[in-house]
Parts: sequence; structure tokens; C-alpha cells
Amino acid sequence: ALTVGVGVLIHIVVVDIRSNICEQLTADQIYASDVNMDGSVMTNDYVLIRMGLKFSTPLGTLGAYVEPPVEESSEEESSEEESSEDVSEGITGYKPLNYDPMKIMKLTQWDMSNIYLSSGSQRSESSFSSRVDTIVSNCVNGGFNTVLIQIRPFGDSFYPSEIYPASEFITGSYSNTTFKYDPFKILLDKFHAANISVHAWINPLRLMDSSDIAKVPSGTKIYDWYRSNINNGDDHMFKSTDAGGTTRYYLNPGYPEVRDYIISGIDEILRLYHVDGVFMDDYFYPEAVYSDRSIDSGAFAAYGSGSSSSSSTRRSFRMASVNALVKGIYSKVHSYNDSLIYGVSPNGDIDYARQEMADCATWCSNEGYVDIMYPQFYYGMLHGSCNIPTLTSKWANVMTNSTVKFAPILT
Repeated sequence: ALTVGVGVLIHIVVVDIRSNICEQLTADQIYASDVNMDGSVMTNDYVLIRMGLKFSTPLGTLGAYVEPPVEESSEEESSEEESSEDVSEGITGYKPLNYDPMKIMKLTQWDMSNIYLSSGSQRSESSFSSRVDTIVSNCVNGGFNTVLIQIRPFGDSFYPSEIYPASEFITGSYSNTTFKYDPFKILLDKFHAANISVHAWINPLRLMDSSDIAKVPSGTKIYDWYRSNINNGDDHMFKSTDAGGTTRYYLNPGYPEVRDYIISGIDEILRLYHVDGVFMDDYFYPEAVYSDRSIDSGAFAAYGSGSSSSSSTRRSFRMASVNALVKGIYSKVHSYNDSLIYGVSPNGDIDYARQEMADCATWCSNEGYVDIMYPQFYYGMLHGSCNIPTLTSKWANVMTNSTVKFAPILT
């Protein structure tokens, strides 16, 4: 069951860590509302929060809002957020809509599953459209100006794609390739009509679990590389265990053709849709393969530098491969329009992120990698080693490129 009332919502304001704003945060500045939009008090500690629709089953985590110190402004200055000025149309003739500050709502595949599907198949277009109207209205009423919409969580596609297989979150099964309509276009058009910026959200390497990937029909690289892996041991993709204990496949960015494949998916999104940015989630190399040299031995033999096969050398190769992917996506995004925003959301603990081969220090200190970092501060204020003051101190040491913005996600 769903109601129109809004639960707790992730609310992010871009914070410049170089101004030491984050170091000034106190517990009473990081909070989660417990009041629905209709004024009633929520009874669940954990409510579905990210999409503007409250469900009866507790599915989410508490969101938080970082309020930076308010600076005095002249009478001529407006107190409201403003969309970016001097925005060019780029090669598509579209002027991206982005705001400063960004007040962000995340729409995950889990949050949207019952919106896309009804009784195991794609919901009717009119029913879906009506529910999207409610989501958009709640975002407007909640003061949000930007949404991140997940459209590629597992090497699949939430829109009709010629490159990636159709997602079971849309069609009901990975064996079903038929879209009744394009749900992402409806979301995009309705959010844009409400003057809300839309960023396409992807997970670059994570694929389906072992049972789902076997259902993917022929006609995509996902199918080809999976069949080659199980038949010949090819390592364009590899199998590992994710943080939740699920055995699944991952694309191997050590191959240039794999990186090109992921980037071609970005190109398809930018070619088909007037999105305002691209948001790349974590799930790079899973932690389980940190010291495992067997999963990419073919890629290392072909493209690794030197003859050493030590764990440290292999990790350097993997980190360089992820760096090349991040830089390649940045170049693709900005080839369409320099006003588009490309952001990456790694683990909030930089040391842990490095174990997943996320070289945040390089991305945040050099040009041409990212426009904004969204580190996941999921640990809370009282965590022994990863509390917010400790994390922000670590990030302050690497945020040396003044053009890269910083927007921690707090839950």
C-alpha cells in the first residue's frame, strides 16, 4: 500500500569542504525529520524515503540534511537557489538544468520496483504516469530541485536500449526484452516540466546474479561475455561475492573494450535523452577480490605493465583501469555539453574505497575526472573509526581541485 504522504527524504546541499564547513557540523545540524507532509508523525524508524512515496513496509534508511552556514547577502541578491547561468546548448541543442545548491532526491531500483511493475509485468502506462505525477508533486512540495534516477543497476537498462539488456525491474524478467513504453522518458519529461534537474544513475561494473544473467537473451555484450566466461573461462567479466553475500558477475574494466562498452552506454543515454548529468554509483571491484589475482589474469597478461604478478602490482593495474573508465566517462559526458554534471559516489571511507580500486585522491585533485563527489557517509555521527568528523578530515586532504564540488550523502 502507498500513501501520498512523504516520509523522511535524503536532502543534500553541495558543501565545499575546502571552506571547512563540514568540520563545523554538530549533531543538531545533522537530523532526520519524522513528520509526514500531512503533519502526522511517522511511527517507523525506517521508512522508504528516497522517492516521495511512503510504503507501509519499512524499506529504507533515514536521510539527513546538511545545512551549511548562512552567509549575509545584499538586498539585491536572491535567497532562492538559482539554476546555472551561461549554459550552452552543446551538440544536442539542449541547455542542461542544474542548480546551486542542489537539493537531491535519489530514486533507486528498489524504491521504484512497485511503480514500474504490477503483478510481475510492466505496469500500464496510464497507471505508471499517475504514480510518477505523485512522486514529482511530492518532490516539488518537499523542496527538491534535482533527482538521481537509477537506470542501470545490474548491467541492464530501464529504457529501450540497443546496447544493454532490458531490466527485470521494468519487464518483469531478464528473459523478457519487450518494453510496453519508455518509463524513463516519462520520468524525465515530468520532472523537467516541474523544473527539476534529472541525472541518470548507473552502476558501471556490477551485473546480475548467477541465475538472472543466465536468462539474458543473445544480442548484447553481456550475453556474449557471459557465455564466453562459462564456456572458455574468458575474463571480460568475472564472478564474485558482493557485500551482501550474493554471488554475481562484474564487468572487468581491465579490458579497453569493456571500458568502451560502458562508455557506449553513457553515449546512448546522452544521445537519446536530455538528462542534466550522469551519476555513477560505487560497486567497482568487490572487496572479495582484493587479493584474488585469478579473476583478471587474462586482462593483466594482455594489458598489465611489467612482468610482476604480485597482489600490489595487480591492484595498481585495476586502479589504473578504473581511473581510465572514470576519465573516459567524464570526456564522453563533456563532449556533449560542458554544462552537464558528472559525479561519482564512492564509499565514504577513502581507505575502504581504495580497496574497491576507487582512486578518489586522483579524481579530486586533477582535472578531467569528475565534476562532483558524492561520498557515502553511511556510518553515522558516533561510529568509532568512520564518524563524520573523521571522514570529512580525510576528504579535506584530497579535495585539492577547486573545480570539484563535494556533496556527502548522509543517512
